[in-house]
Amino acid sequence: MSYKDRKSFIADLKPVYKAATEQSALSALDEFESKWSSKYMLGVKSWRDNWNEISTMSNTRLKSENSFIRPTQLRTTTVNCAKQQRQKVH
Repeated sequence: MSYKDRKSFIADLKPVYKAATEQSALSALDEFESKWSSKYMLGVKSWRDNWNEISTMSNTRLKSENSFIRPTQLRTTTVNCAKQQRQKVH
């Protein structure tokens, strides 16, 4: 992932992991996917492929923290996706 896209990518994920309900998170994920899937297919795909785990973890966390996913988990996911994308290209 290019450095210039990183902030926008993460900012566009914010409505997904800050959503109050799973329905609104899925809607935000759809918007995120439509914007970024052409450029960072693996990053978007990893959110879709792991949605059951992400949403299960978040259901418990929503009650106590009122956030969908922790920022540190988001950074880790984003960095891992970027590494996979680079490996696939090279």
